[in-house]
Amino acid sequence: MATNAKRLFILGGGGFVGQQVIREAISTGWLVQALVRSQESARIAADAGATTLSGDVDSPRQWINHLSGATAVVDLIQPQIPKRLGLRQIRAISATRQRYTRALTGALMALPVAERPLLISVSGVDDLAADKDGYISDRSALRTTEWGWNRIGIPVRKIIEESRLEAVYAYLGIVYGPGKGFANSIIPGVVSGKWKNFGPRSSQMVLIHVEDVARLLMKVADAERSQILNKSLVFTDGCGIEMDIFFAFAASLLGVSAPGRVPRWLATAFAGGPLVEAMLSDIPTKPSIERFPAFSLKFPSYREGLPATLDSLGYRRAGTKGSQPLP
Repeated sequence: MATNAKRLFILGGGGFVGQQVIREAISTGWLVQALVRSQESARIAADAGATTLSGDVDSPRQWINHLSGATAVVDLIQPQIPKRLGLRQIRAISATRQRYTRALTGALMALPVAERPLLISVSGVDDLAADKDGYISDRSALRTTEWGWNRIGIPVRKIIEESRLEAVYAYLGIVYGPGKGFANSIIPGVVSGKWKNFGPRSSQMVLIHVEDVARLLMKVADAERSQILNKSLVFTDGCGIEMDIFFAFAASLLGVSAPGRVPRWLATAFAGGPLVEAMLSDIPTKPSIERFPAFSLKFPSYREGLPATLDSLGYRRAGTKGSQPLP
């Protein structure tokens, strides 16, 4: 690889989105360093192609020198998420996440201005309120009420803004694809019949495939700073879809019965209010993809993304593992 390659520093490189960002960066000629906290995360990030650094976000002296001169730093760090995410749990996670962000911004501010990378902060569309046209878009302001995951994302953004660092804010829809909870819990739940839909039937989920997330984040990292600085960027496929339709389509590909339904209160009791809220955002989005000329989504809707996801996970029509392609 050329010695003048652009350099990306990533926090959370062993995660669902992080490892895909590493693969995308490496494939387009970037050098990637990933800060990792465990041997498992180090293995995942290294397998994806990154050089790994063992360290803790709370201790920036261990890794601050590696930030110097990088083109961009992508913040995908996330504290451990419990199986049930209630208000008490998400507020504790938010406090931890804010501590991490203060450590990161402090490390960046300690660098000479000319050596500071662009900070790419990643959160969910729950942070944003509908704009004057009724959409979540790059013109949207932050919500003023707590909803879903914004109990984490909004305080984090405010910390970054107060630091006055050069930053850009990427807001994602529900990320699906071959990895983490989607592969390990949700799809097996559809196969076994344990997954149940919830909430109003008309409620729309906003989605984006993990590969397209990675491609868009690298577009941000490679963009002219003046074009994106301090902007909110909305990354979804723009195709809101009812939960019942999405999972009925998944079930049809797997050759199993479509999931049943449970009342929202029961889903909340089982999974926690913030997680249920995040699945039921129900606000249409105007994606910010037009900011990147000649870019198009690899998976423009769930109809392309779900078959590719299940195929890569090795599911056959009968719902068992195997090599037979999906229809």
